[in-house]
Amino acid sequence: MSTIDASIQIARSPADVFRFVADPENGPRWRADVTQVRLVGGEGVSIGAQYELVVTAMGQSMSSVAEVTELEPDRSIRMRATKPMKMEVEYHVSPTSDGSDFAIRIDAGIMGKMMAPMVRPSLERDLKQLKELLEAE
Repeated sequence: MSTIDASIQIARSPADVFRFVADPENGPRWRADVTQVRLVGGEGVSIGAQYELVVTAMGQSMSSVAEVTELEPDRSIRMRATKPMKMEVEYHVSPTSDGSDFAIRIDAGIMGKMMAPMVRPSLERDLKQLKELLEAE
């Protein structure tokens, strides 16, 4: 699969950052492409939980279901979506001397390679929004 990686330093504890980003229902607060999220299977943030996300890309709204496939509390979470395209997204939080490093990795196969030039700038904007939001709380 083709991967897109990005990270940012956030002046908050790893537990605070993880608690916020691991909950897909917070997505619309920091991800510009996510307009709605709702739990459709499982219980909260846990392995097997499924979330329906409505995302807007290139002026089109699309629905996707993402399932939590791996979870290491306060450290990492991996989710897999199968439509409208197959992809995996991993969030990883690690401690730094000033707070946390938050890293995101998107594995999106062949489509990821074609989408990377469009996705990378919006991902960078989303990370800046996340940093501003968490550091203001």
